Amino acid sequence: MSQQARVPTSAVYRSITPGAVAIVATTAFVVLTGWAIENDYLKRIVPGLVAMNPLTALGFLGAAAALWRLNRGKSGTLLATLVTLAGAAKLCDLTLGTALELDQVLFTGQLAIGGAVPNRMAPNTALCMLLAGTALLLLGRAEARALVVAQSLAVFVVLLSLLAVVGYTYRISALYGVGTFIPMALHTATSFLVLAAGILFARPGDGLMSIVTSDTAGGLIARLLLPAAILIPIAVGWLPLAGQRAGLFNLEVGVALFVVANVLMLVALIWWNAALLYRTDLQRRDVEQQLVHNAQHDALTGLYNRAHFMGELERAAARSGRNRAPLGVCYLDIDGFKQVNDTLGHEAGDRLLQEFAARLLRCCRTGDTCARLGGDEFTVVSEASSVASAQSFAERLLTELSQPYEHIAPARVGVSIGVALSGESADSPQELLHRADTALYAAKRSGKGRYCLVSPSVSAQATG
Repeated sequence: MSQQARVPTSAVYRSITPGAVAIVATTAFVVLTGWAIENDYLKRIVPGLVAMNPLTALGFLGAAAALWRLNRGKSGTLLATLVTLAGAAKLCDLTLGTALELDQVLFTGQLAIGGAVPNRMAPNTALCMLLAGTALLLLGRAEARALVVAQSLAVFVVLLSLLAVVGYTYRISALYGVGTFIPMALHTATSFLVLAAGILFARPGDGLMSIVTSDTAGGLIARLLLPAAILIPIAVGWLPLAGQRAGLFNLEVGVALFVVANVLMLVALIWWNAALLYRTDLQRRDVEQQLVHNAQHDALTGLYNRAHFMGELERAAARSGRNRAPLGVCYLDIDGFKQVNDTLGHEAGDRLLQEFAARLLRCCRTGDTCARLGGDEFTVVSEASSVASAQSFAERLLTELSQPYEHIAPARVGVSIGVALSGESADSPQELLHRADTALYAAKRSGKGRYCLVSPSVSAQATG
């Protein structure tokens, strides 16, 4: 995955792998300590259940150390190779009939359960050890494909160990044991679950985990639904099974209850997920609308900005050309604005611009387009404008916009206006705006506080 496509991950995701290393290493150390001091409780963690084989505990220590080194950007190849070989050696003993028997080397004299069945590494434990070790070997490689394979192997480890945990939860030995072989220990299964989680979150922003940890709607759904998809069926399945074993109802009723409970849970999850997506979509729309508004409007005054105004002017000029209707453009400049900034400060100048824009909006008619081009320069576009209506509008602007502004008293400001009207032939927006700008400066040269109108049908005129 490219650097640009990677998604940012929070400290929560980055802390999962170190936490998994600590849990797995601690569990393995406790078990090895139990074998060393011959403490049965430390070997089994849960009294009465299968003890973890010493080689399995040693494999967990090696896997935890390899994952810790990989998480710190160091090589864990040697340790991961030893973990892989430990699992592969046991599988060779089981499938090929070899007599490596590495799981009998440590604490040989204690590897009997009740004096009859020897403690060995279980077949499903050996397979998980092989998969986890291989995943750690691939995790240390830089290729994106190697990471995906490593995470896929970790998912298989999750499935195998989760099956054993469910077996212990439901008290179904066939789920955590293989034939007549010694079954996988409960703390072995949980340690594999934690180790696999550490491998998956070692690089949480890449590979299969990039979706889960992303800030997208898909990532949010995955984080909410994946735990529910795992835990809810396990809990729902246990309840009817417990009822049947207690004699509360028969198998048929138990299956019906299981189906109904799953339907209710799925409906609740789907409804909750739909509501969450609905709220997320509304928030996204609000953000998009705000971004569009910010792109089109001036942040200080709320009027259209230059970019949007030029687009509106082009569309209005095109309509004016098609309909042969005159188009008027007013170009306004605040007289004395620089003095306000210099004497009262930029905060007072900003407030003046805001109140000026508010007054300008009140003066405009339906269909007019107002904009702030920058600084103290404003524009108004009026469609179907005549010379008389343009003069009336300019006079109203002069009257309203020249009224005192209380927050800058005793300072006074005024406004100069340039008005340009299009002719029967279509004028380009740039040409029309340039003529309005030229008329504005003619008004300023005439003494400010007045307007100057230019039109193909009349001579330029200025009014105080």
